[in-house]
Amino acid sequence: MHATASVIGLSTVLATSATAYAALRAAGAGYLLWLGFQSLLGAVRANRTLATPFDSGVTAATDTLGRSAAYRQGLLSNLLNPKIAVLFLTLLPQFVGPSEPHARTSLQLALAFIAVGLLWWRLTSWLFGSIQGVLRRRWFRTALESTTGLVLIALGVRVAFTIWRDGIP
Repeated sequence: MHATASVIGLSTVLATSATAYAALRAAGAGYLLWLGFQSLLGAVRANRTLATPFDSGVTAATDTLGRSAAYRQGLLSNLLNPKIAVLFLTLLPQFVGPSEPHARTSLQLALAFIAVGLLWWRLTSWLFGSIQGVLRRRWFRTALESTTGLVLIALGVRVAFTIWRDGIP
């Protein structure tokens, strides 16, 4: 989304409008806090599940996100991430020469970024697929959910604090 916005020039609004950038940062901070609390709630729910004497400690895969829910969550995370917008505002333009057509060169760079990203995420998903036995263990899931929740809340508070410190225009 940010690559497309950069190519057609919409991302420059964030570079020139402090209010738009602050609004995006505030929405991102709120989303981080929400994700953090959701993660902590998931850890608490996992601990409330009573274990039976025959429980292997492995959680079922039924509590995973469906494809459309995972897509929506990823899309929202991307759209509310101001660092990606800043990356495309600062990284892409420095590789576009003054004599080159801006849109074409920016599109080529954006496509290269997307290709590398797709390759990275495919390799990451393959790796996690191969260690899914460990990832499904109840203790691991609880520890991961708790740690992730605390980190996301800390990041959300940090972003909110920087907005408060810098002042909203």
